[in-house]
Amino acid sequence: MLKDTPQTDFLLTKLCELSDQLAENKDNQTIFHNILSIIIDTMGFNVGILYQVVNNIDDFLILKVHTLLDQKGERKDLIAGMKIKINLDTPNPIFVNECNAYKNKSISTINVPGVGSDMMSYINTPHKSDEAYIFGGDFIGDDARLSSSEINACKIINNLLISLFFRKHFESQAIYDGLTKLYNSQKIKSELNIFIKRMDRQKNQALSILLGDVDFFKKINDNYSHIQGDSILEELGNLISCELRTDIDIAGRYGGEEFLLILLNTNSKEAFKSSERIRKKVESFDFKRISENGLEMKGLYLNITMSFGIATLEKGKVLNDSKVLVALADKALYSSKNNGRNCSTALSYKDSIIN
Repeated sequence: MLKDTPQTDFLLTKLCELSDQLAENKDNQTIFHNILSIIIDTMGFNVGILYQVVNNIDDFLILKVHTLLDQKGERKDLIAGMKIKINLDTPNPIFVNECNAYKNKSISTINVPGVGSDMMSYINTPHKSDEAYIFGGDFIGDDARLSSSEINACKIINNLLISLFFRKHFESQAIYDGLTKLYNSQKIKSELNIFIKRMDRQKNQALSILLGDVDFFKKINDNYSHIQGDSILEELGNLISCELRTDIDIAGRYGGEEFLLILLNTNSKEAFKSSERIRKKVESFDFKRISENGLEMKGLYLNITMSFGIATLEKGKVLNDSKVLVALADKALYSSKNNGRNCSTALSYKDSIIN
């Protein structure tokens, strides 16, 4: 706990405000900025910084500058978004506390003569979360002479950030599929309903969906194990995500080995081209071979194919229920399966087959 002294009153007030912001579900970036403001305004640091831990490879720590508060330009070597490579055994003196906080998974306040004193804290994010962070303040040039109350304040901020990342983690679990990292079935269906309703007001735009299914997926599981099947779905999620137009198209795992892609402002012919591009990408992709104990088998790969059904709600058409469009895409997918698989079939609402 912080000692109740006049020196810490302002700090306590700011920490209470930060706690209230968490309770009010304020956006993360605002909270990050306010945390760094507390570090600068109430603790006297020159710079406040939040790093995202990117990787740890061969004794090197890779950090990404997530959020930076450096109003006087004291750390011109740091730019938001840049990545930093730190040798964990012999770190650059300016990154000693980042290195120490990461290695010990705790707070580090080592003073480096001539460089200054940082206070860096490792954030223990939720179990099985892919994210890890380090945050703190940089006091340029001299020893910051940190008090116990300031170190305790850092611990309180750390706990508040942990609660923020737990909330973010569980919110993510509620809408994303854990394996493919695409939207889960419930979320992608909800998004499609929203877009269908929007079409009622924007009749000058077309909407297409792709329903993709992995060919002979059961044989993959039977012949190579479910671990191999899961690995393929995981890689497929990333492959599909990379093929989408940023901030325009969305995709989700519709169920099992089925994927649903929503292509906004896309007519039937354009959707067919997109489907074929993705289908050919999947066909030529080398999927990792995974052993029954879950280890990657170096130099060995599997190749798979997918079949696609395309359904388009053309300009001026109106639907009251997205299930009608999904049923149309399913019908088109069934046609692709009957035509030998590894192909795309397109149907427009109240239209004929395009092959």
